[in-house]
Amino acid sequence: MKSKLTIFLVLTALVLTSCGPKVENYKFDESLEKSEMWSVKVKGDDVYVHPTHQPHIASFGVEEKGVEVVIEHLTANVESVAVRPLGKKYDYTVEGNKIRLRLKPYDNICVEVNGDEWNPLFLFVNPLEEGRRPDPNAEGVRYYKAGKVYKEDITLNSGETLWIEGGAIVNGKVRAQDAENVTIGGPGYVKKFEPGFGRSKMAFVVDNCKNVKVSDVTVLNRDSWSCAFFVSKDVEIVGMKIVAPRSTNQHGHDNGGIDMLGCQDATLTHCFAYAHDDAFMIKSHKWHWGGEVKNVHFRDCIGWNVNAGNTFEMGYEMNNNVSDVSWTDIYSIHSGTRGVWRRGAVTIHQSAGGTVRNVTYNNVHIEDPKEYAFHFAILKTEYGIGDGVVWSPGKVENVTFNNVYVYHDAPEGSEMWGYSEDNCFENITFNNLYLNGKKVTSFEEADFRRVENIKNVQFK
Repeated sequence: MKSKLTIFLVLTALVLTSCGPKVENYKFDESLEKSEMWSVKVKGDDVYVHPTHQPHIASFGVEEKGVEVVIEHLTANVESVAVRPLGKKYDYTVEGNKIRLRLKPYDNICVEVNGDEWNPLFLFVNPLEEGRRPDPNAEGVRYYKAGKVYKEDITLNSGETLWIEGGAIVNGKVRAQDAENVTIGGPGYVKKFEPGFGRSKMAFVVDNCKNVKVSDVTVLNRDSWSCAFFVSKDVEIVGMKIVAPRSTNQHGHDNGGIDMLGCQDATLTHCFAYAHDDAFMIKSHKWHWGGEVKNVHFRDCIGWNVNAGNTFEMGYEMNNNVSDVSWTDIYSIHSGTRGVWRRGAVTIHQSAGGTVRNVTYNNVHIEDPKEYAFHFAILKTEYGIGDGVVWSPGKVENVTFNNVYVYHDAPEGSEMWGYSEDNCFENITFNNLYLNGKKVTSFEEADFRRVENIKNVQFK
């Protein structure tokens, strides 16, 4: 009788498991190094955790209703846990060294134990590939399969589709230039950790293209800018992740996140960027690239700039006009170091002749500003603004902030200053700005320590 009951319970458990949410647990090359610090399990199965010399990374796919995830720290007694973004208020439990929580597609989280910011776990949850993969044998499809490591640069032409399966790693760079109707998808990794491999240092480049769709790809990079979209139109980016640990160069930075330079009609949704320079950035003129920026929108984006740059940056090189930009549901989980150098969580640095206008920030969470919370300036810098361009000061106007939360005092406070009375910040509105949980209604209460050449500012 007991034996029959045991069999019944086992069969019941198997049925319940099989009826659970559908999960895609990516299968990577078995020879790859595995993290000795973090363990991740989904439905009882181990998820591959990829170590870098800073963050550790894991990813899997799941259907819309989500799944319970068990995370374990393998090398320390867990005394405190932070699951970021804090602004998303994840509900989790801690049992010994294990952390349990439920995650769904596009949950991109950072787990820190005992305040250790140098060895966090990044866990990226993707929608299922099933039903979205292209036919590997179809014309114009470049397909990279799970469980393999490829070493090559990929150049895409008009009408082509690149798909990198979860569990595939491409060591090299991805590039599309002068192309239209390009699709890049799949939750695999593009890994550019080998300095100098390939003609360009950048890991992912879209240059002068139109109608480009990017989804789910994770870019790992240590050398120069990670992901750049130059002078391109009709760009849709969903679920892209950038992990750029300390750079190989002598300064340890310059490896930024996602750069939109001279782009128009672009959306970035559910994206994540960890970088040792700007995490998300807008520019309009640098080197030989230049063009007006218009109608660019960020939504549900998470950023962390480490030892340089800013989290959500507009600037520095903006010699062409920038207009109609929105930042909605954005999370700066950490920002900058304490080597003060105009590094902030939310920034506008206009250092050229264009005008920045009609910028909106909605539902902004600044969790850990280590230098400035906000840094807004019209200034002249040593940065190049484009080949053969003669510098002149620009202007910033019509900027609105709605529901902004700064979780604690920034060591350097915040700043907003124009270049002159004419080259100034004008028509700036703060609707519901909170510092340390308290609503503030003036620059003084918001800890802005330098305010110059400002016209028509309202706190509501």
